[in-house]
Amino acid sequence: MTNRQAVLVASDLDRTLIYSRRSAELPPGSPVRLRLVERDADGAPLSHLTDRAAQLLAELAEEAVFVPVTTRTVEQYRRIRLPGPAAGGGAGWCPPYAICANGGRLLVAGEPDPDWAAVVAQRLAAGGVPLPEVFERLAGGGGGGSRARAGDAWLLRQRVAEGLFVYAMVDRERLPADWLAELTTWCAERGWTVSLQGRKLYLVPRALTKSAAVAEVVRRQGGRSVVLAAGDSLLDADLLLAADHAWRPGHGELADRGWTGPRVTALEQRGVLAGEQILAALLARVRGLAG
Repeated sequence: MTNRQAVLVASDLDRTLIYSRRSAELPPGSPVRLRLVERDADGAPLSHLTDRAAQLLAELAEEAVFVPVTTRTVEQYRRIRLPGPAAGGGAGWCPPYAICANGGRLLVAGEPDPDWAAVVAQRLAAGGVPLPEVFERLAGGGGGGSRARAGDAWLLRQRVAEGLFVYAMVDRERLPADWLAELTTWCAERGWTVSLQGRKLYLVPRALTKSAAVAEVVRRQGGRSVVLAAGDSLLDADLLLAADHAWRPGHGELADRGWTGPRVTALEQRGVLAGEQILAALLARVRGLAG
């Protein structure tokens, strides 16, 4: 195993490394320069990181196995153009591995791996209520209490991602706290996790985890990698706890809950500068391990 293969860096993307202009939390007139890494389906600018973060990520990818880990679908992930090693083509570089759909899809050289998809399907079939029941519960079918209905003002639209989990766009200002609490309890009793990230509400089977997909990458790397990780949401918690060391920013679902772990560094920095700080810490740890 080479020094580069000895360290695997698994990081969430949205609001961990890359940010919209709004979530960047930069004050007016800030001298920090942002680099565009994603346009939306209509071609409008969407996600950014700082110029310094782009350089740090390129260096990190030279010195360790960098694995993007996201809840995005494969199609959504492919819109992102991450800066990478100069030898790999710079902007638009394709990492050797990427994990999408919260661990449900493993991309190898940019293409979904069918063997991992089969493993995930088998695990999901073994436990929890089926996806259609959860989808209907979110839309207002079945059950009682203060559930949402498709016409409710706070539930804007809902989708099924990769046939694996459900997500919805919500109006957080109108979202009733009692409804969210009730939905979380209902899902937990049936083997599903609820995560609210910005305006997106995710309902994900408990058997579908980022840490399991990262463990598969480690196995394919020979099973001897030190794993470093970063993330900001409840869906990243299993990944952070499974890593040898991990970082979370001062914003997001985990920070709002005051969540941490025995090998997790909780940063105070918020916004896009937290992404820069995370990459600097990851690169320093990779170089320390090499040394």
